[in-house]
Amino acid sequence: MPQTPRPRRLGPRAGGAALLLARAACDGGPGRAGRAGRASPEAVLARANDLAARHRVAEALAAIEAEAAPPDPSGFAPGEGEAALRRRQASLLLTLARPREAASLLEGLERHGRLDAAARLDLAEARVELGDFRGAVLTLAAPRGEAPLRRSLLSSRALLGLGEASAAAAAAASVLVEDPWVDEGCLQLGRALAASGRSADAEHLLERYRAGHGFRRAEQEALGLEAAGDPARALERRGRAEEERGRLQEAMVLYNRAIEASPSLGTAYLALAGLSTRIERPWDAIRALEALPQEPGVVAVLRRARERAAVTPEAGDELGRRRAEARGRMRALGLSRSAGEYAALAEACARQGEPGEARALALLAARLAPDGAEAAEARGLVARIFDAPAEAFVRVWALAGLRSDEARAASEGELRRLGIEPGAVLGVPAAR
Repeated sequence: MPQTPRPRRLGPRAGGAALLLARAACDGGPGRAGRAGRASPEAVLARANDLAARHRVAEALAAIEAEAAPPDPSGFAPGEGEAALRRRQASLLLTLARPREAASLLEGLERHGRLDAAARLDLAEARVELGDFRGAVLTLAAPRGEAPLRRSLLSSRALLGLGEASAAAAAAASVLVEDPWVDEGCLQLGRALAASGRSADAEHLLERYRAGHGFRRAEQEALGLEAAGDPARALERRGRAEEERGRLQEAMVLYNRAIEASPSLGTAYLALAGLSTRIERPWDAIRALEALPQEPGVVAVLRRARERAAVTPEAGDELGRRRAEARGRMRALGLSRSAGEYAALAEACARQGEPGEARALALLAARLAPDGAEAAEARGLVARIFDAPAEAFVRVWALAGLRSDEARAASEGELRRLGIEPGAVLGVPAAR
């Protein structure tokens, strides 16, 4: 990898003219642009961002190191263009597990007041990775605003490093209250609870983290597809991963984005059609698939959709009867008006011993329900159906959307059972 050239010191005879040139170079002025045809900071940053967006992180860093001006030994503050380039360089160094170099760059920018909110989080992360937990806590004490979930996760790691397990647990819990599907939040809370001596509660959270292994593997596959220049397939892969973990609305959005990105991506159409059939809207799948070339994959999914549309439940098949009735009613409804039907189907699945499908349909109902009584009913259903110890934060998330004293009391009860003070989670200090 190209090495950053060492700065040439100004000799004692250089005087004021050389000093002015040094200042101009740091500010991106005439001295900066004229040296050996070096590209402007803005051009270098654009090139690095393009490479990083395609997950060519090492190349992005090399592009910066090859072109960026070295830090000015005279102590002049860098111009905004140069500072932005340095912030990006530090971010790439962090991605490549080089926190010491990242911290050095960011601390230099901090001395000149050139850290933005994202770079401050990068500095906190670098300090956590280096074991400077007190420094990370102080960095996170700055005004908030950028990436609150990341900030809380970093706070949790830093506080745990300082031995403040209760505060670390509250910080991790604040992440899961907002989004119970953040795997790192489960991992960090599990660690904090274990450090607090709550091993059984910790094991439930770590169990949920381990259950997310397939999703995390799918994300790595999606990143590989993006790096190979195939963002549409990356979206489809993420959609399948969301569907596999029961987040059907999120899967639907990703499949549609994949189709928008590449209208010829047949596998995304098949995935969306399969999902439409799963949620008892086979006519949507049939209409879409009949318009496609009748290749073997299309024919197979189309056959399943037609079978689902025509199926008549056998006598005594209560769940089959409920599914058929829901299909009939939803044919006259748009998807956005079907939340009540999915809630009823979720309850039927729960009664008939299909807990995975019950959870997926309950979540779909909660996502689709408009504000008001229907939304409250759907979220209440989620809180009842997600009844496993490892799903405590799905219940808290669902209850948080109800905005009633009863729901708030139930949510606070879930937190207290884990030994977490609810007030700390509702306003977790990033540092203290």
